Amino acid sequence: STDDSGVFDVTLSSEYKLVSEALELSMSSLARLSLASFNYSFCESELLHALHSHARKQTKVLLDQTSTTSEL
Repeated sequence: STDDSGVFDVTLSSEYKLVSEALELSMSSLARLSLASFNYSFCESELLHALHSHARKQTKVLLDQTSTTSEL
């Protein structure tokens, strides 16, 4: 995985930042892409559902905080 900073000297967060800047993507577009990745995972469906549900909740919190912060 490229998020192994000890091996690749990058983080997943820095990769998201790079792609958002290169493709001029909004935070909500990045969130949609990230959540869509669950459709391609190799988890059992029950675990996949639980992980996706948790990720959706966390993404909503992050987007809510981001929109509140940008309005200040």
